Amino acid sequence: YRFKSAQRIVEEVRILVEEFNQRHITFYDDNFCFNRRRVIELADALCASGLNQKCSFFVQTRADNFYPEAVPHLKLANFTGVGFGMETAVERLAQVIQKGETIDTHRKAIRLAQENGINVIVGQRKNSKSWDKAVADGFVPGKTLFEIEEAADKGTILQYLLSDAGQKETRSRGG
Repeated sequence: YRFKSAQRIVEEVRILVEEFNQRHITFYDDNFCFNRRRVIELADALCASGLNQKCSFFVQTRADNFYPEAVPHLKLANFTGVGFGMETAVERLAQVIQKGETIDTHRKAIRLAQENGINVIVGQRKNSKSWDKAVADGFVPGKTLFEIEEAADKGTILQYLLSDAGQKETRSRGG
């Protein structure tokens, strides 16, 4: 896997912002945060270029690569959101899948984002085990935990991680 340099990314972002008037850019790259030094270098370069004042950013990455020393730099660079791909919320299945991430890895990454002022909300079906788990993990109903349709209305970036049955149910209710 070959990474682009921070300066190359800044130049590409500059083109998107200045020539194409983009005001929000999303990086979809599971390995985006893999090299913490590179993440800090990129975030600092976005700040030095002033692009963080003209554009906000979102990153989809792995929870186990979301490092505490890099997150404050991402926040200063105007990364307003982060998404973590999560295969399952069942620890036993996470072990079977063998991607090296646990449910606790995701909990820690979410807390780290929240502690650094990066907004995280969750949409779950009310009166479900998933809702109860989210409450147990510190999500607050009406503040950071909402029913699926309301979370979809409030969210800037949506990750639709429902089962097929859940998607069908949500669509039938107009969500």
